[in-house]
Amino acid sequence: MFWSILNIISPSAWGMSFPHQQELLDYQMNNSNFQKMIRMAGSLKRKLRAAMRNGWLKQEMAVMCDHSVDPKAMDVFDVCMAKAPSVKTIEISLLAWEPAAEGCRRLVTWIARGLLLEQTQIMLRMDLKEAGPQCTERQLLLFALRHNRLSGEIASFLADAPSYLGPGYDTDSDEGGSQPLDEDGWDGRLDGELPVGPLDGRATESIHLPLPLALSVQRCQDDSLEWLAEQEMQLRMGQANNTLHELCLALADKAMLFRTNVRHSSSQATSSRAWGQVTAINVAVNKFTNIYRASR
Repeated sequence: MFWSILNIISPSAWGMSFPHQQELLDYQMNNSNFQKMIRMAGSLKRKLRAAMRNGWLKQEMAVMCDHSVDPKAMDVFDVCMAKAPSVKTIEISLLAWEPAAEGCRRLVTWIARGLLLEQTQIMLRMDLKEAGPQCTERQLLLFALRHNRLSGEIASFLADAPSYLGPGYDTDSDEGGSQPLDEDGWDGRLDGELPVGPLDGRATESIHLPLPLALSVQRCQDDSLEWLAEQEMQLRMGQANNTLHELCLALADKAMLFRTNVRHSSSQATSSRAWGQVTAINVAVNKFTNIYRASR
């Protein structure tokens, strides 16, 4: 019978009257139909997964047979992941939307350069924190080179600020804020932890860049800079999208390390090569997290 459960129930209904027997069998059939309906979703999911897996296996076998003749057949292995608009994409769209005036086009590029400098500041500060006071001479030299390069780029950025923010902007009075670039609590209080020597004058990592959103609301309204703040907001959204994408990739690498290289045992030792890779990924995750916080 189609309703197999009736094979068990029907003998118990032999001694019943016909209406009572019909009522019992109808109840059992309805209950059987209900059980099949509520379990149908799980069964369909299992069948769909099996069909998709078989389709992928057939596709893989076909690609392995044809890739030597047609290299484009390997395109099926490309990762298809939709990405949110990046800083470059938003910058290009703003450049296309802005009027053809040269000053307007340079202004969008100037704001994007400021966001990149802010990101470089955060990464340099985190690298200094990670190195600590016991860094080597080679590390000190590399930090000094990065510090000097960043100082020159920030000086050029600040020199262009009055031409974009208006003649009333004063670099000496407006840049001095030491607003924290992240929320980890080590923004301006690491004097005893950072390496000393070539980096004694390390104010470069704490310079407050004069971006439109960093100015007060009243200042933007008085100087008619609201449209600049809107453009910076769009570019910051692109920066946040880039950071979230990098975070996803870093966390995926970390998950793969735990799945393949890291040996799970009762030991608490974390000095192996695999755990060193995990630590490096954690450092990258912390950097991207702080950059994301700054872009919000």
